[in-house]
Amino acid sequence: MIQELRPDYQILHAKDGMEALASLTANPVDLVFTDIEMPIMDGLQFIEQMNVRGGGESIVIMSAYSHFEYARRAVQLGACDYLLKPIEEEKVTQTLLKAESKYKTEQLASIDMLLARVLEGASSPDDIRLLEKSCPVGKGGVLAIEFKRPSCPGMPTLIRRQIMERVGQWSKEQGVRSVFHEPDRMELLMAVLTADADDSSFWPNDLRQRLQPVIEELSCKLGIELTIGAGEPFYAWGQDVHASCERALLALQARFYHGGNACYTSMSMALRSHAAMMKLDTGLLTRAIQSGDKPAILNGIRAATAHVLEKGMPSPEAFKLSLAASIHQLHACLSEKGHAIKDADLHEETFLRSGDWTELWEAVEHWVACVTDQLDNRKHKRNESIIETCKSYIESHYAEELSLSLLAEKFHFNASYFCMLFKNNTRTTVSQYIIQTRMNHAASMLRQTTLKVYEIAAMVGYKDVKYFIRLFRKEYGASPDEYRHLSATR
Repeated sequence: MIQELRPDYQILHAKDGMEALASLTANPVDLVFTDIEMPIMDGLQFIEQMNVRGGGESIVIMSAYSHFEYARRAVQLGACDYLLKPIEEEKVTQTLLKAESKYKTEQLASIDMLLARVLEGASSPDDIRLLEKSCPVGKGGVLAIEFKRPSCPGMPTLIRRQIMERVGQWSKEQGVRSVFHEPDRMELLMAVLTADADDSSFWPNDLRQRLQPVIEELSCKLGIELTIGAGEPFYAWGQDVHASCERALLALQARFYHGGNACYTSMSMALRSHAAMMKLDTGLLTRAIQSGDKPAILNGIRAATAHVLEKGMPSPEAFKLSLAASIHQLHACLSEKGHAIKDADLHEETFLRSGDWTELWEAVEHWVACVTDQLDNRKHKRNESIIETCKSYIESHYAEELSLSLLAEKFHFNASYFCMLFKNNTRTTVSQYIIQTRMNHAASMLRQTTLKVYEIAAMVGYKDVKYFIRLFRKEYGASPDEYRHLSATR
């Protein structure tokens, strides 16, 4: 019956348990049907001996006995099914389907475990032999498939399955075989493609172009960003597979620099595995930051970045770490000059968390804006403080000789810059402010004292009375005497 249901199965026969054990030792099988009643060794004893010997066969008991104890004991010993005679074809079919499903699941798990070891470069000779038996290879290659995880919990497993199905279908269309390994990292999937040795079209130069429609289809269908890295071809199971895996993972790094939804190869993308060493011109950048020159700061970082990338693209983590370390040094340099940057650590962490080149450069631009704004705000506050001090000085020394040049020198500024600084903060010039201060004090004296006009003029810093009167009239619209008279009559 089994031969009719499964013509492609190779079936072995034995007349008793002892003969069956000997046959299994010489010819390992996947599924065993055994009767309870047999000479020399009954079915239950046979299963016990199989368990002692070890093996992964699925065992089905056939018996005319419907007694519960037989079934219970058979299950305890590891039987996967218990068929009562007379045996119906439908029951056998169901049993075969169940056993085949179990075999397929176990085989996939076994292959996944073997693949994990060979991809990691930790395979044993036994692993290689098992892989050669399960997946013969004349040529092969490794694909590293990465997708950006959706926000929906539980989705990555489903997405993995759909990617495996579609890539498996694609590989069949290409005339090659595919097996998959699912690493612990949910967003990553490894595919090993194999073909016969005489398949000259395998791992073609246009692999990226052939995979692009599949990537676009899956990206659109699943709402994900999908990137595939392709390693170099290998010709036998072993260390070359590990090397192909390493190159495929390296190729994935191109996504950071060039974006996802594409297939990359490590050879075509000029990737490199060694560390990146970025050197910023701290002197130039410090001066640019102090002057608030944002374009100069960005250009300085671009130049350092270009110098690193012209030698090939390092791993994103190494590149981000190098950038963060360089910015850290710049922060230290600024701090030494009295410009400690607020939240410096947070900015450096943002660089390290960047998922791609766009995010990283946005983080750099944000950092430049924050740093220059911080220094600009501090400078503005410092300038405000200086101007307030200057105003207080004028208020206290209005009767003395005062001028723009004298005040600029006192506060250690260039005269023209100090004039601009003063006007930006007070909306008036230094000279005008001095005059206004003196006229305010003169007006107060005119209202509150009987001092002569020439005495008041001298007391507010003017030796020339006529000049004082002219300035007073311009400020108040009346001469000092007229102002005193008007004030007295109010």
